[in-house]
Amino acid sequence: MSEARFLIPIGGMLLGNSLGGTIIAVALFYNDLRRNENRYVSGLSFGAQRTEALLPYFRTALKSALMPSLGNVAVMGIVFLPGGLMTGQLIAGLSPMIAITYQIALMLAIYTSRTICVTIAIILTSYVSFDEFGMLKKEIFIGK
Repeated sequence: MSEARFLIPIGGMLLGNSLGGTIIAVALFYNDLRRNENRYVSGLSFGAQRTEALLPYFRTALKSALMPSLGNVAVMGIVFLPGGLMTGQLIAGLSPMIAITYQIALMLAIYTSRTICVTIAIILTSYVSFDEFGMLKKEIFIGK
């Protein structure tokens, strides 16, 4: 029972922070792919597997999604004072060193969860976005 009081807020922070990065990554992945579709099709025609041809677009999307988290981790405590967890612990009277340790662990967990969520989202959406020949389905992007 006491594990839920930790799991729910931390899980909420991880999912909430991962959602923004996932939306950015998936949108950028498909926009970049549609903009450079000739290059993608050329890769397929020269014998690349679908995953090999999609790799440059995946890398760009993942980089763009992780930049905000990486920036927050890099300047944490200098420019960016994280709210929530650290501030609540300091107000509750916890030692600053323990609060900082928890905050660093949380920021690394957010970065890791964002990486995992973006990777899974792009992989899962690619199963329904391409036909059996590796071509991008146009009807997915047309408003209904």
